[in-house]
Amino acid sequence: MTVRVETITKDGLPAIIDGIMEIEKHSFSVPWTAEDFAVSAERGTVAVSLGDDGRTLGYGCAFFIEDEAEITNLAVTADERKRGIGGAILDFLIETAGRSSVRKIYLEVRESNAGAIALYSSRGFNMIGKRTGYYRLPKEDAIIMMLEIG
Repeated sequence: MTVRVETITKDGLPAIIDGIMEIEKHSFSVPWTAEDFAVSAERGTVAVSLGDDGRTLGYGCAFFIEDEAEITNLAVTADERKRGIGGAILDFLIETAGRSSVRKIYLEVRESNAGAIALYSSRGFNMIGKRTGYYRLPKEDAIIMMLEIG
Protein backbone atom coordinates (compact mmCIF):
# COMPACT_ATOMS: atom_id res chain seq x y z
CA MET A 1 0.00 0.00 0.00
CA THR A 2 1.23 3.46 -0.86
CA VAL A 3 0.90 5.92 2.00
CA ARG A 4 -0.46 9.20 0.72
CA VAL A 5 -0.74 12.23 3.00
CA GLU A 6 -2.36 15.53 2.10
CA THR A 7 -3.44 18.75 3.74
CA ILE A 8 -7.15 19.13 4.34
CA THR A 9 -8.61 22.61 4.30
CA LYS A 10 -11.55 23.69 6.41
CA ASP A 11 -13.75 23.43 3.29
CA GLY A 12 -12.56 19.87 2.63
CA LEU A 13 -12.98 18.73 6.22
CA PRO A 14 -16.74 17.94 6.12
CA ALA A 15 -16.15 15.22 3.53
CA ILE A 16 -13.82 13.26 5.84
CA ILE A 17 -14.72 14.39 9.36
CA ASP A 18 -16.69 11.21 10.11
CA GLY A 19 -13.58 9.09 9.43
CA ILE A 20 -11.44 11.37 11.57
CA MET A 21 -13.94 11.33 14.42
CA GLU A 22 -14.15 7.52 14.33
CA ILE A 23 -10.37 7.25 14.75
CA GLU A 24 -10.35 10.03 17.36
CA LYS A 25 -12.94 8.43 19.64
CA HIS A 26 -11.11 5.08 19.56
CA SER A 27 -7.67 6.63 20.11
CA PHE A 28 -8.15 9.11 22.94
CA SER A 29 -9.98 9.02 26.28
CA VAL A 30 -10.86 12.70 25.88
CA PRO A 31 -11.46 13.06 22.13
CA TRP A 32 -11.50 16.28 20.20
CA THR A 33 -14.78 17.52 18.75
CA ALA A 34 -15.46 18.15 15.08
CA GLU A 35 -15.22 21.86 15.90
CA ASP A 36 -11.70 21.35 17.30
CA PHE A 37 -10.66 19.90 13.94
CA ALA A 38 -12.35 22.77 12.08
CA VAL A 39 -10.35 25.28 14.13
CA SER A 40 -7.18 23.33 13.46
CA ALA A 41 -7.86 23.29 9.71
CA GLU A 42 -8.58 27.03 9.75
CA ARG A 43 -5.65 28.16 11.93
CA GLY A 44 -3.11 25.40 11.42
CA THR A 45 -2.61 22.26 9.40
CA VAL A 46 -4.63 19.07 9.32
CA ALA A 47 -2.82 16.30 7.44
CA VAL A 48 -4.75 13.18 6.51
CA SER A 49 -3.72 9.82 5.10
CA LEU A 50 -6.35 8.31 2.85
CA GLY A 51 -6.43 4.72 1.64
CA ASP A 52 -6.80 3.76 -2.00
CA ASP A 53 -10.54 3.40 -1.32
CA GLY A 54 -10.76 6.94 0.14
CA ARG A 55 -11.06 5.71 3.73
CA THR A 56 -9.36 7.88 6.35
CA LEU A 57 -6.41 5.91 7.76
CA GLY A 58 -4.93 8.56 10.05
CA TYR A 59 -4.47 12.25 10.66
CA GLY A 60 -2.23 14.77 12.34
CA CYS A 61 -2.73 18.38 13.36
CA ALA A 62 -0.22 21.16 13.94
CA PHE A 63 -0.20 24.85 14.69
CA PHE A 64 2.57 27.13 13.41
CA ILE A 65 3.38 30.32 15.31
CA GLU A 66 6.32 32.34 14.01
CA ASP A 67 9.38 30.10 14.38
CA GLU A 68 7.70 27.37 16.46
CA ALA A 69 5.16 24.65 15.80
CA GLU A 70 3.17 22.33 18.00
CA ILE A 71 1.88 18.97 16.89
CA THR A 72 -1.40 18.76 18.73
CA ASN A 73 -2.85 15.49 17.54
CA LEU A 74 -1.73 12.39 15.64
CA ALA A 75 -3.63 9.11 15.34
CA VAL A 76 -4.00 6.13 13.03
CA THR A 77 -6.93 3.75 12.83
CA ALA A 78 -6.23 0.67 14.95
CA ASP A 79 -6.27 -1.81 12.06
CA GLU A 80 -3.67 0.19 10.11
CA ARG A 81 -1.10 0.81 12.86
CA LYS A 82 2.50 -0.36 12.44
CA ARG A 83 2.34 0.15 8.65
CA GLY A 84 4.17 3.47 8.41
CA ILE A 85 1.10 5.70 8.26
CA GLY A 86 1.81 7.57 11.50
CA GLY A 87 5.42 8.09 10.40
CA ALA A 88 4.30 9.39 7.01
CA ILE A 89 1.90 11.86 8.65
CA LEU A 90 4.59 12.98 11.09
CA ASP A 91 7.09 13.40 8.24
CA PHE A 92 4.52 15.46 6.33
CA LEU A 93 3.98 17.77 9.30
CA ILE A 94 7.75 18.16 9.82
CA GLU A 95 8.27 18.90 6.11
CA THR A 96 5.40 21.41 6.15
CA ALA A 97 6.98 23.14 9.13
CA GLY A 98 10.38 23.10 7.43
CA ARG A 99 8.99 25.01 4.43
CA SER A 100 8.04 27.85 6.76
CA SER A 101 10.06 29.80 9.30
CA VAL A 102 9.63 27.09 11.97
CA ARG A 103 12.82 26.09 13.77
CA LYS A 104 11.40 24.09 16.69
CA ILE A 105 8.51 21.64 16.84
CA TYR A 106 6.99 20.65 20.18
CA LEU A 107 4.52 17.98 21.26
CA GLU A 108 3.22 16.25 24.35
CA VAL A 109 2.70 12.51 24.61
CA ARG A 110 1.40 10.25 27.36
CA GLU A 111 4.28 8.86 29.36
CA SER A 112 2.89 5.31 28.86
CA ASN A 113 2.63 5.62 25.06
CA ALA A 114 5.88 3.85 24.24
CA GLY A 115 4.97 3.37 20.57
CA ALA A 116 4.41 7.08 19.99
CA ILE A 117 7.53 8.03 21.94
CA ALA A 118 9.55 5.61 19.80
CA LEU A 119 8.07 7.10 16.61
CA TYR A 120 8.84 10.67 17.67
CA SER A 121 12.33 9.72 18.82
CA SER A 122 12.99 8.03 15.46
CA ARG A 123 12.37 11.39 13.79
CA GLY A 124 14.78 13.24 16.09
CA PHE A 125 12.45 14.48 18.81
CA ASN A 126 14.05 14.61 22.25
CA MET A 127 12.45 14.69 25.68
CA ILE A 128 12.84 18.17 27.15
CA GLY A 129 10.49 18.01 30.10
CA LYS A 130 7.43 16.58 31.77
CA ARG A 131 3.99 17.95 32.66
CA THR A 132 2.81 16.25 35.85
CA GLY A 133 -0.84 15.17 35.72
CA TYR A 134 -1.34 16.72 32.27
CA TYR A 135 -3.69 14.05 30.97
CA ARG A 136 -6.92 12.94 32.55
CA LEU A 137 -9.02 9.80 32.17
CA PRO A 138 -6.72 8.30 33.29
CA LYS A 139 -4.57 10.90 34.97
CA GLU A 140 -1.04 10.66 33.63
CA ASP A 141 2.07 12.71 33.09
CA ALA A 142 2.95 14.09 29.66
CA ILE A 143 6.39 13.89 28.16
CA ILE A 144 7.29 17.11 26.35
CA MET A 145 9.36 16.49 23.23
CA MET A 146 11.04 18.89 20.82
CA LEU A 147 12.65 18.69 17.39
CA GLU A 148 14.97 21.39 16.08
CA ILE A 149 14.80 21.83 12.30
CA GLY A 150 16.15 24.24 9.72
